[in-house]
Amino acid sequence: MHEITISYEDILKPYVKDALARLGYIFPELDLVSSGSGIRVRSSNPFDELALKKEIRYALYRSKIRAEGAQNRAALYSSVFGK
Repeated sequence: MHEITISYEDILKPYVKDALARLGYIFPELDLVSSGSGIRVRSSNPFDELALKKEIRYALYRSKIRAEGAQNRAALYSSVFGK
């Protein structure tokens, strides 16, 4: 069993659930669980730790940017489509 915990900044904590949902379908072979201020990754097969760290951090920041831009997207949609 291969296992690592990838830490993230506290500012990203609200976005972990969304990031884990996305990462779960991208990496179905991995067991991804939120653990304190990190994401624990387990797999029966070896994996590229550096590439996985990049993907996890990308997913976290992607979720953060999406959440922060939701109000702007809604306003733009409303002004363009009048709804």
